[in-house]
Order: sequence, then structure tokens, then C-alpha cells
Amino acid sequence: MATQKSSGADAADRVGRSVPRAPLVAVVTDSTSALTAAEAQAAGVVVVPLHVIVDDEQRAEGVDIGPQEVIDALRRGRRVSTSRPSPAAMLRCYERLAAAGAQAVVSVHLSAQLSGTCDAARLAAQDSPIPVTVVDSGTTGLALGYAVLGAAALRPAWAGVADAGQGPAQSGVTGSDVTGADVAVVAEQVAAEARRRAAASVVTCYVHSLEYLRRGGRIGAAATFLGGALAIKPLIALAGGRVEPVEKLRTSARALARLTELSMEAATGLGQARIAVQHADAADRAARLADDVRARLHADRETGRKADLGADRGADGIGADTAGPALGRADGPAADVGVRSGGADGETGPIAGPIADPIAVRELPAVLAVHLGPGAVGVVVTPL
Repeated sequence: MATQKSSGADAADRVGRSVPRAPLVAVVTDSTSALTAAEAQAAGVVVVPLHVIVDDEQRAEGVDIGPQEVIDALRRGRRVSTSRPSPAAMLRCYERLAAAGAQAVVSVHLSAQLSGTCDAARLAAQDSPIPVTVVDSGTTGLALGYAVLGAAALRPAWAGVADAGQGPAQSGVTGSDVTGADVAVVAEQVAAEARRRAAASVVTCYVHSLEYLRRGGRIGAAATFLGGALAIKPLIALAGGRVEPVEKLRTSARALARLTELSMEAATGLGQARIAVQHADAADRAARLADDVRARLHADRETGRKADLGADRGADGIGADTAGPALGRADGPAADVGVRSGGADGETGPIAGPIADPIAVRELPAVLAVHLGPGAVGVVVTPL
């Protein structure tokens, strides 16, 4: 039986304790959403951790284990698995939000076909003192995170009021004016927006080995690649909430170049989108892929045509033979671009020219690193 580290044993139980006053419509997600603490706090989102189990020791993601520790454990051949939050922990989260003034909860989680987190949330919702709408996002990572942020931002000003008489003066609405019907309508709108954004996201990944997905039982139809797994470098995608095969290539250079093409094709025709590059212990590869994305976005906005970035970028070949459709047109709205990568925190400078948004570099969540394994690189495209 798995044990828990003392520092993270009650991590899920502590969720919501530090919030003196909750929004009327609270939004909850899980740690695979890849949101930073600052982002979640600014958006008024509560994050419940999943757990990583290393040699029978259970640790809360984002509390007492991070992605690099997971990668190190995998490379040393230790037994590593993951587990969902318990229904009891989810219920305590909902109860604390209710005690802090919430009148409804929208709980948005990673694909139910990848984890039992949605099931835990639904079980907890049955005993919650306030209504809980559970949303199966059908995705994970920043595709989930972006959907949650967009949904949380949809709440009207009064949805942040939890004490009667404390409504924003400019809205003319006070907490005592808000009815249960109002709250129910907003909760449904928030849930619908989370579903819409998640369904519109495209998630494509290069995995250096399918072995880690196989071990976790989450490989789905991508199992068709296993026969030649040692000889090929596969691209996979999240489709319909499942891991599905996309293409198999002979080298990592070709696979990563193709990943760039597919990502830009997904972004074609979008006026605004969020793009995230993610990796597990493959910082150099992810950085070069991010450079290609940045250059394509910049060139396309500058010229209104496809950018040919055929120069050789080195051993991985990122940048070679990767010309393809790019995001938007020169006269379109600026792209909202975010880049996520594991093993290298920090941000690059802003893009010069029409696109002024920085490309952020972040870690891949520990739970996802367990299942994708070292060397994985992925791209998320989320229309706004």
C-alpha cells in the first residue's frame, strides 16, 4: 500500500483553507492543468493536486514532488505511477468553498479516459452542500489550463461576491441581489465555456518512447505503434479524450519537424490562439521548436505569407524542411502565445513587431511526465 509524505499527505485537504471569501461561482481544476499558483490565484481558480507514487510513497503533485524528480526516478528505474484525488478530498474542497461563501462550483478536470479524477469529483458532488457541475475536459496540460482560465474569466463582476452587500459599486449589483437562478445560469455558462475551449484545442506530442504510456495503460489506439516502437519515433495526439496515433517517423529530427508543421496547420486561419510547447527533460529540443513557432508567427504577421525556415538548426534538425501554414494574417489580431516546457523555468523576451506577447517557458506537470516519459515534446493550440 502506498504511503504519503508527511508534507503532502493532506495537500488536497488543505485546498480552499487559505481563501477567506470564495466567488459565488467557484471554479476548481486539477494539477495537470499546469497553472502556476499566481495564475490560479489571479483567476480565482482552486487547484486540487493529483498524486505521484514513487516506490510506494505517495506525493502530491506541485506540493512535494516536481517533474524533475519524476524524470530522475524514471531514469533510475524506480517504480513510478500516479493516482487521482480521493472523492473525500474533493468533497472537503467543495465544503470549504461553500463555507467561504460559494453558492455553486464548476469543477473542470483532465480527460476521464486518462484518469479517475472526474469520477472522484462526481462522487463528491453527490454529497456537496452546494451544486457542483463536473466538466470532463477531454484533454489535459495547458489545453486544460487555458480552458479553465477562459471559463473563469467569463464570470460577471458579481460572481466574485460572496458576502451580501459587497457587490462592486460600478455594477449596481450586491450579493443580496443575486438569486440562486442567477448563480445556476452563470455556472452553466462557465461550464459550457470550459467545454468549448477544451474541445477546440489541438494537442500533438512527440514521445521518445511509448513504453511509459504502455506502463500506465493510457496508450489507447497508439498501441498500433508498439510493434515497431524501437525503430520509429511516433507522434501521438489527444483525440476524443484518448491517446491516438498520428504518424511514425524514422528519426527524432523528422518527428519534431513534422510536429512543428502539424502545430502550425492547426493554427491556420485562427485570428487569436494560445500556443504552448511542452516537454519532459528535453529543454534544448523544445526551445528550438519554440523558436520555430515564434519565427513563423512573426514572419507571417510581418509578410502575410508562409515563412520558409529551412536553415539547419543542428543535431535535432528543428527548422529544416518545416515550412507550412502559419497562424493568422498580417492584418489579423495579435496572437496570444504561451510556451510551456519542462526542466527550464523562465521566459524569453517579447517578440518584436506585430506580435508583442512573450513566449513563456514552463515545466510539464509531474503527473504527465510520468506517462509521457523523458524526451517527450508536445504542442497545444487553443483557439480563443
